[in-house]
Amino acid sequence: MKHCCFLGAVLCAWLMPSFAETPEQPISSAAVVSNVPYSAIASLPFNEPDLRIAYGHEQSHYGLLWRARGERATNQRPLVVFIHGGCWLSAYDIQHSNALSSALADVGFAVWSLEYRRAGASGGGWPTTLNDIRQALRAIEKLAIANLDFDGVVLVGHSAGGHLALLAGGDAMNSSASAGSALPVRALVGLAAIVDLERYGQGGNSCQSAVSKFMGGDLATRRAEYQSANPAEQRLTVPTFLLQGSEDHIVDPEQAHHADARTVLVPSAGHFDWLHPGSAAFGVLVKTLEKVSDNEQK
Repeated sequence: MKHCCFLGAVLCAWLMPSFAETPEQPISSAAVVSNVPYSAIASLPFNEPDLRIAYGHEQSHYGLLWRARGERATNQRPLVVFIHGGCWLSAYDIQHSNALSSALADVGFAVWSLEYRRAGASGGGWPTTLNDIRQALRAIEKLAIANLDFDGVVLVGHSAGGHLALLAGGDAMNSSASAGSALPVRALVGLAAIVDLERYGQGGNSCQSAVSKFMGGDLATRRAEYQSANPAEQRLTVPTFLLQGSEDHIVDPEQAHHADARTVLVPSAGHFDWLHPGSAAFGVLVKTLEKVSDNEQK
């Protein structure tokens, strides 16, 4: 069943800890920001990751690991596996999401942020890009080199990364059921996720126009491939949360719907607010992860 939560002004006034200038001293935001531009995200400071861990042999086959820090860090929390967005294009890499990963570590979540091949120079596209994410999830045992102890996995993706998270999360649960051993995916979280790929590709903004490049053709010529790549056509068998800003003009709020997911709409939030530790949207993400950690999905 779908549930839609409209979060009022009281939440917008709530302040979350922001990114840290050094690992020892997290910085609190001076004000809650909203509808922030990409340029503001790209210039945010962050703690450097603790480790870079390869999951394959390609240049883009790696994840950046941030260990959980602070009083709330505990091995009873799940590992956040994060998939960045960027219209599936090589022009947008993992760097613009580093402040988010660093800030989640500051509030007590270990984060493994994945790089992957995207359409263009890095050699991705459908289905190569999704296969990279699948490969990374199968390689989670490599995190043992970091002596990382965690209770399950929450797969989180932003924008095009949300699209990949929904597909890969469903894959992981289906393959686990058939194999008898589970990648312990406790929840899926889409941040401004592209849920209905077919509908999204019919739009005219720059990210919508990238769909045909990612898919290797338009819907008319690759209908079967679009159906396979469309989360709206897939069942989601783990708790799934679609977090969406009401002022997102890159991924329309109409995308934040799926029969198996809960939708949370954040007033005044734009597309990149989810990546900014000083935003109300970031606070909603943290609360969602805490609910998953406490098994409080309602």
